[in-house]
Formats: sequence, C-alpha cells, structure tokens
Amino acid sequence: MAGRYKKEKYDSCISCGMSRLCDVADNNTTSVKLYRRTYTVERKQCLARNDDWDGFLYAVCTGSFKSITHANGDTRIIDIHYPGDILGLDHYIGAQVQYDLVANERSTIEEFILPRYQDIESVDFLKEIVTLNGNHFRRLQEKFEVLGGKRSTLELVASFIYSFVQRFKDKNLMVTEFKLPLTRGEIAEYLGLASETISRQFVILETMKIIKTKGQRLTILDVPGLKNIGNIQETS
Repeated sequence: MAGRYKKEKYDSCISCGMSRLCDVADNNTTSVKLYRRTYTVERKQCLARNDDWDGFLYAVCTGSFKSITHANGDTRIIDIHYPGDILGLDHYIGAQVQYDLVANERSTIEEFILPRYQDIESVDFLKEIVTLNGNHFRRLQEKFEVLGGKRSTLELVASFIYSFVQRFKDKNLMVTEFKLPLTRGEIAEYLGLASETISRQFVILETMKIIKTKGQRLTILDVPGLKNIGNIQETS
C-alpha cells in the first residue's frame, strides 16, 4: 500500500474526524506516518465483517453505511454512518467489534492504517486520537438521548427522523431534505418495529404536515414540530 500522498478533497473533509489527524501526520515535524487509500464500495457490499476486521480506520467520503449485528440468528441494524463519520474506532482502541459494515449505496471510503496508539510518541497526534475517541462516545450518547427511553411509536419514529437533523447539525449543516439511507423495512429493523407500523407513522407525520416523502426522499417541513413530537430534550 502506498504511503503519503496528496489527499483528494471531498465535501465531507471539512467535517471529517480524520482531518486533523491527516494534518498532523502530514506535518514534517512529526514522525507519525499515516498510510491511506481511497476506493469505492458498491451497494450491499460488506466493508468489514465481525470476524475479519483488519484494524483499519475508515472515513466515509460519500454515500453511507450501516452497522449490522447477527445475534441468535437475527440480523439487526444498530447504526447508520454518513460522510465525515469514522468507522472502526472501537476496534482501534481495543474494543471487541461485534458488527459488519455494509454500504447502503455506492459509497467512497478512505482507509487508514495508523500505528498502534500505544506506540505513538507524538503528543499532538495522541491528542487528536483522544479527541476522536471523545467525539465517538459523544455520538453514542446523542444516539441514546434521541432514540432511547420510553417512547410511543410516533415519538420513536419522529425521534429517528430528527436524529438526522442532529447529525447534520453536528457537522455545522442545516439540512431538511435528504435521502433516507434505509428502506422502511430497514428502519423497522433498526427501531425494532414492524414495517407496517413505520409506514403508518410516516403517513401520520405527513398528514400533520411535519414531513413530506417521495420514495426514500424525505423533506422535513416543520423541524420544531418534529422535535416536539419526538419529545426531544437537547442539552445544548
């Protein structure tokens, strides 16, 4: 695999968790070498499997991915990943990875090989690793706050839709129209509901003029209303 090279720029680079690591690694004053390559992953292609992780970090450049677990013969989507998100961080810090990463659509990924953090002597680089870890766990906390707790079915679906607003907001974007990365059946799988239930809740939200849908394209017409229906209490 090639070593340092001029990184191609994507719109997601400005919000990518790896951007600072790239800058530090490319600084001539540090001895840390960052190896990377960019390639395309086709829809439904598995990027990394539960029992076959290579210890890489991945940055999503375009498209989206989903994390899938397989427990007791059941398949469950546990997370969704967008441009700017970092994948594989839990494995890098030594956690036991228990999911597959699968592309929702034709996506571009940047693959990184880093030294083991135990072997890194650069203080600046280690600071960025710590920051990356902090952002990762903050993202998990936000996901729990949006989708966790006791909620009615309508609250849960509204919270799921609002979680995209929050994800875009974290990247300093205000996006109210986007393509859902999951089908209705996959959303049902993600939320632990029936597919028919998801469809009914979408119809209710459309009748209330909170959202508008066309296929997998979704427009949020009333962001405050959606947040209120989801009973979402943001701390900041």
